[in-house]
This record gives sequence, C-alpha cells and structure tokens, in this order.
Amino acid sequence: MIRYHRQSRWLGGFSWHHEGRRLRPAPRPGALSVPLLLGAITLGLALPAQAQEVRGIVVDATSGAPVEGGLIRLVDSDGDPLPPRLTGTGGSYRLPAPAPGLYRVQVERIGYRQTLSDPVELVAGLPVELRLAIEMQPLALTGITVEGSQRCRVRQDIGQAAARVWEEARRALTATALTSEEEILRFRLVRWKRELDPIHLTVVTEERSEHAGASANPIESLPAEDLQEHGYIRPNPEGGHLYFAPDARVLLSDAFMDDHCFTVEEGRRENEGLVGLGFQPVPGRTVPDVEGVLWLDRETAELRHLELRHTRHPYEIQTTRNLGARVEFEGLPNGAWIVRRWWIRMPIMGMTRSRFLDRNLESVQMLGILEEGAEISDIRIREQVVAQRTGGILRGMVMDSSAVGASEGIAGVPRPLPQARIVLSGTSYATETDASGSFELEGIPEGTYRAFIIHPRLDSLAINSPSVEVEVDGDGAAEIFLALPSAPSIQRQHCPELEDGMAALVGQVLDSEDRPLRNARVEVTWSEFQLPGQGGRDARAEFRETVDGISLSLDSRGRFRMCAVPADRPIRLRALLDGDTESASGGRERTSPTETLTIPERGMAARLLRIPNGFPED
Repeated sequence: MIRYHRQSRWLGGFSWHHEGRRLRPAPRPGALSVPLLLGAITLGLALPAQAQEVRGIVVDATSGAPVEGGLIRLVDSDGDPLPPRLTGTGGSYRLPAPAPGLYRVQVERIGYRQTLSDPVELVAGLPVELRLAIEMQPLALTGITVEGSQRCRVRQDIGQAAARVWEEARRALTATALTSEEEILRFRLVRWKRELDPIHLTVVTEERSEHAGASANPIESLPAEDLQEHGYIRPNPEGGHLYFAPDARVLLSDAFMDDHCFTVEEGRRENEGLVGLGFQPVPGRTVPDVEGVLWLDRETAELRHLELRHTRHPYEIQTTRNLGARVEFEGLPNGAWIVRRWWIRMPIMGMTRSRFLDRNLESVQMLGILEEGAEISDIRIREQVVAQRTGGILRGMVMDSSAVGASEGIAGVPRPLPQARIVLSGTSYATETDASGSFELEGIPEGTYRAFIIHPRLDSLAINSPSVEVEVDGDGAAEIFLALPSAPSIQRQHCPELEDGMAALVGQVLDSEDRPLRNARVEVTWSEFQLPGQGGRDARAEFRETVDGISLSLDSRGRFRMCAVPADRPIRLRALLDGDTESASGGRERTSPTETLTIPERGMAARLLRIPNGFPED
C-alpha cells in the first residue's frame, strides 16, 4: 500500500504541490524564483537632466568590421568598473556616467583581447565620441592541466588555473544576463513539465506549451544574500518544500563566491574536450545549497553548459544521481549569449507502507522525478532568424511477423504494417506508418521515451503492444525497429501447452464503430458425425450429427483466447451479446456473422468479429 506524501516543487516561478500521482497548481508565493539563469539583471542607470556620456562604435582592429555583442563599460578614476552594456547594431554603444570626471572605456568580447582606452574627461551635458578598435585574440584553455588530487579553493586563494577558467565563464554569464535585460532578441520558447521514471528517466507524463516574446524575463531569482542566509531548499507553508536555483546575477555575486570553493575539472565521457570550473559549498555551510560545474570548450574557451545539484535534501534519498539541473549556453553571430535549453529535476516523495512480522512499517521514498524545462526553438534579430532548433527526430519501421498465413499455421515472412500508430508514452507525440511500414516523427524534445504501437491487429491477436525505450537527442535523429511477434511466439504466449489434436483461437469483438464489446461472448461449435454401423449394435442405424462447442466470455478490451479448439476440422465461430438471444421460437438476436474455418493441429488463428449496432431489419 502506498500513501503519498504531500510534496511541493519549485518550477520556474510557480509552486506545484504533489499529492498522489496528480499535479495541481498552487498559489504563487510572494518571492518568485526562476531556475537556471533566465532571470533578468537590472543594470541600467538613472540619468540626471544634464547627463554626460561616451558614445561611439567598436570595430575590429584588422578588418574595421563592427563588433556587436561586446561587453563595454566605464572605469572611473579609482579603477572601479561601472555596470557593463552590450555593443549594439553596427558596434554602437552609449555609456552614461554618474558624474563628470575622468573615465576610461573598457571593452571585451570572447575571441578578442580586452581593451582599455586612454582617460576621457566627461563634462556635464557634453557627450564624447570615441571609436574603439580591438584586436582578435584566439582563446584556448588547452594549457590548463588538472591535478589528480586538488583542494577546493575559496576565491581569495582560487589559483591561476581556476581564475582563468572563471574569467572566461564570467564573460559569457555577463553577456547572457545583458542579452536578456536589453531585449535584443525575439524568440519562441517551448516549455515542458514531465514526470520521469526515477531510475531510467523514461517520460511517464508530459505537458507542453509554447510562448513567444522578447529576450527580457521579468522574473528574477531570489537575492543572493537571501539564498546565502536561508538556502536553496525551504519548507513550503502549504506543505512540502520549495526548490530554488541561482540565476546569472547570483552566480556572479560576491555572496555566491564567498559561500563556495572552486576546483578545475577535467571533462570525461559526454564532457570530453571540455574543462570545468567546479564549485561546492564551503565547509561549515549548514543550509541546503548547490554544487556543480561550469563547462567550457578547451579550444575556444566558450561556455557550453552548467551542471547543478542541490545538497542537504530534506529527505534521505538513496541516490541523487538523476536529480539536479542543466543549462546549455549558446553564442550568437552578433556576440549575444543566450540560455538555449535548461531543465531542473526534483524528487517526487511518497510514504510507503509495508508489513513485517505483524508490524506496519512506513518510510519516505522517492517515487518519481518531476522535471521542468524550456528550450528556445528559434531566435530572431531584427526579424531575421539567426538560430533555429526544430527538436529531435525519431524514425523507424514497423513489421508484422504474424502474417495471416503464419497465423493459420502456414510458414510466412514478416511484412510491413501500414497505418500503425506510433506513440511516445505519456506524451502527445504520435504518427502513423505509411504503406512501407515506415514512419518519422519530428520536433521531439531531448529525453528518454518509450515508443509503442496502436493497431487493430494487436487486439485481434489478443496481445499487448510491443514497445522499445529510445533516447532522443534534441539536435539529432534516433531510429527504432518494432515488430509484432511471430505466430509461434504468440501461440506460446497464449497456449504454451497445446494438446494433440488441438489448436488455438484468439481475437477481439467490436461493434459497428470499432468499439470493444467486453460484455459479449464468443461461441465456437463443431460437428461430430457417426456413420451407419458405428457406435452401437444396430448396424442399420442412420447417419447422425452431434454438435459440440465452447462458449467464452471476453476481457475488458473485448478480447478472447481459446486453447482447446479441435484441429483439422471445420469449426463455426460467432460472437453475441449476453441477453440479446432468445429461444429458437422466433427471437431476435445481435450476433456477428458466423464464420467457418479450419485450424491445423497445434496451429493458431486470429479473428476480428463485429456485432452490428441495433437489430437487423425485419
């Protein structure tokens, strides 16, 4: 017996309560949180009436081409940098200063050398024009080596290698935040909520929605100081717990840097060719926190993705391997950076009850995983599509190994199964096979799914759908092959020990609209003939016929199975609804047409029977 514990999950600014196996929306709490770097960062400055500013363009020092998407800022006379902005169309920029004085202009962009201008004196109400040329500098992290055993270092002692990795990650994180803040892009966003199998991560259920808009997001993460004090997992007053995650502002904050120590990680397996900046809570942290790795490309120093895990879960969980979060970054041709795809996975906890030695035992266990994620499907800059992702592709073929000839005991070969519906379990993704048994399904988000078949042939054979687990890459194609089992395999499944002289008969009963009739029954009859002079003393006995038969009820899907049908003789088969037949003296009945067939010894036949709606006309 399972009694479900009421557990809530934090899902991109919405709180969801879990009760039983159903999800229902709950009131949004006062403090909003959106996981994984989609929050906005407020970097604008209020300008006085007599503003002073530097404006101009940034160009490539070699080609003279404008440099868009560069991080540009003012540095005051004390050497303190002001909040950055992004260079815009044609490399243009405007940098307002809070007060008159001497400033320098600093510009940096991934792939370019950081440049600092000569001092510029700003006077109230008098803008200064400044053209900046920056030199390309191919970046690489190939020279960084990762020691086999290393100490997690706080930022005051972060080490040269970790500092170098962090500097490159910082540029991309800052550009990502500014891209969101300055509404440079238009995009289409696909969001999903899924329940996953806790072991195999197979999709159990899924809800999807699409949104279009600008790159700014009005939902911010909780302040870094709040997360520092109270942690990333908190009790929900309405029951369960809320899970929080940092956005770009939090990752770039002093509070986050003070609460975590850092290591350099070597990429392996799926992270081969990457170098990572690992982070974990400093010793002594007593509140739930996060740990993870920012992964960068060794060759280009570009930020690829973030892996994130929560620590100090409120419940004892046997394994947290499949929990956590992932954020995938992408740089655009104009220098802007975006979060292209993200997901966060949280446990669905439940109370299980068992009995041992006359005692009732209860324990809290993880019954599933709740995942919320989003992916940008296309991106536009000034109405021009600069990046597009259509999702993964699943293609394959469905074959029928139970051809009619084989099902009657005659050797057959597999043949394509047209008009079979291919469905990804728990989702709305489905398609049909063509005349060759082939299919292709597009626009599938990355994930692990179970594919199965819907086809009348399955019910006529009284078998369940074959299925296969398939992993779909959001950018690639996966192939699967599905086949109905062979006739001998189906026969062994239904009637593993057929007696001599017997055969098997399986099928389904439907009405005129192809709906299963579970309250019907099936009758099979056959005749025994006695020739004159057989079976008695009187050799003058006349030719006689004795009718025998079997009557069988159906299961909930209108299917039937018989394992004691006489072989190698004609049998008569029909289906009828209970209560519809009357006495032979003129009653009306609802039955399927009677069919006559012969099944070879130890063979099997499959039939689809239809009972018409209503009574036949008089």
